[in-house]
Amino acid sequence: MIRGINTKSRIKESEVAMKKKFKFDDYEIRILILALNELRNQLIREERYTDAVDELLIKLFD
Repeated sequence: MIRGINTKSRIKESEVAMKKKFKFDDYEIRILILALNELRNQLIREERYTDAVDELLIKLFD
């Protein structure tokens, strides 16, 4: 341990940089947006954070 940080559980930079890209047609994107929006509304009702869902929705609109 260094300064109270467990170095064994830290994620390597190469693991963080790995990204996968998928191609979706318009219908699939619409289904993803509807599902993510429904999940976001549920999280809001439960007073939980929606940051991860918000980021995914933004990526779908880019």
